[in-house]
Amino acid sequence: MKKSTFSRINTAVILAAGMGIRLRDVIGFCPKGMLKIDGKSLIVRSLEHLKKGGIDRVVIVTGFKANMYLEHLQPQAKLPKIEFVHSPRFAETGSMHSLFVAKDVLQENFLLLESDLLYESRALSTVINFDGPDVVLASGKTRSNDEVYIYGENQEERSEYDEYFSIVGGKIAAISKNPRPHLLIQGELVGISKISHNLFRLMCAQHEENLTFPCSNHYEECISEVSSKQMVPFLRVSDLVWTEIDNQFHYDRAIKKIYPRIIQQETIKRGGEMSSSYVLQQEPFVVPTTDGKLIEEHFGRVISNEPGLSIAHMVAPSGWSEPFQNPEFDEYTMIIRGRKQIEIDGEIVTLKVGESLLVRKGARVRYSNPFEEEAEYWSVCVPAFSIDLVNREENSTS
Repeated sequence: MKKSTFSRINTAVILAAGMGIRLRDVIGFCPKGMLKIDGKSLIVRSLEHLKKGGIDRVVIVTGFKANMYLEHLQPQAKLPKIEFVHSPRFAETGSMHSLFVAKDVLQENFLLLESDLLYESRALSTVINFDGPDVVLASGKTRSNDEVYIYGENQEERSEYDEYFSIVGGKIAAISKNPRPHLLIQGELVGISKISHNLFRLMCAQHEENLTFPCSNHYEECISEVSSKQMVPFLRVSDLVWTEIDNQFHYDRAIKKIYPRIIQQETIKRGGEMSSSYVLQQEPFVVPTTDGKLIEEHFGRVISNEPGLSIAHMVAPSGWSEPFQNPEFDEYTMIIRGRKQIEIDGEIVTLKVGESLLVRKGARVRYSNPFEEEAEYWSVCVPAFSIDLVNREENSTS
C-alpha cells in the first residue's frame, strides 16, 4: 500500500504587495485585496475560507498601501491569527520576492494564495485535502484574457482541458503565459497552492541565485524552474468557479458571471429543504445592485440552475428606473404594494396592487417607479432572466 504523504496544514500565506495599477479605475489607490464584492473584501473572503478550512495562522505579505490592510483587518473578528510581513521593494519586484521576504517566518508547509482571487470554497478544501506535500491548483478554461497555463510533459497524452470534466492530476512540466509548443496545456493556474518547506527552499534558492533589481520574477515561474529538480503535481478541477480580479474586465466579469455562479454553487452545496417531489426555497439569492432596488431570486439561473423560468421578489424605491430594453423572454409582473410604471412600445401602463401584466419578449420596454411610495412586486421570466438576454439600451431615455 502506498504511504500517504498528507500532513495537516496550519499556515497560509497571502501575497498582497501588488500595486493594482490596472484596477485603479475600479478601486482607486487601494490594494487589490481590499476590493469589495457584495460588501465584503476579497482578502476577508479568503481569510474566512481559511478559517473554515482549519487554518490557524495567516502570513500576509504587504507592499503597496500596507497600512490599509492593517486598518481593514484589525476590527475583523473570527479570523485566523494574522501576521504581517512587509516587502519594502514591492514597486520593483514580482510575487516571488514577496514570498522570499517572508522566508524567516515560514519554517513549515503552507498554503499559498494570491490576494486578488474570488473563488468557491471547494478550491481551498481540494488543495488542503490533497494527499501530498505539494500541489498547484488548476482549472479548466476561464476565457479571462489573462491566462497562465500549466503544461504537462507528454504532448501525445490526451488532455481533458477542453472538456467540462471532474478532477485530473499530473506532473507539472512548465507554468507560463507563453505558448510551449512541445508541451500540452493541462489547465489554468488558479493562484492557490500547497507548498512544502522543501519546495519553498528550492524556490528561494532559485530566486536568490538570479536576484537583481528590478526583478519581475513570479512564484509560479520559480515553481516551473524547480519542477525539473523536484516533482510538483498539479490538480485540475475543470468546473471550478473562480476568477482573479486584475483589471476592469475581470471586475465586470466577476460581478456579472462569477459571483452569481459561486453563490449558486455554495447554495447547492448547503443543500436545503428539498426532496424528489419539491424544493422549498428559504434563502433566495440577493442580486447585487447599485440603484437601491432589492432583487431576491427564488428560482432561476443563479440560485437553482433553472434556465427555463425565474421567479424573483423585488422592491423598487421611489424614483427608480431602468433603461429601455428588448428582452428575449416573456416577463410577468404582479404588484403587491405601491405602483409601477411600464412603457411598452410607446404606450404607458400603470400597474396597481392586485393587477398583473405580461410583457412579451421582443417588446421595447422600460420599467420605472416615478411615484412617492416603494413598488413591491413579483416577477416571473420565461425563459429565466439573464443579463445577456435583456438587451438594454444604455443611456436611452426615450
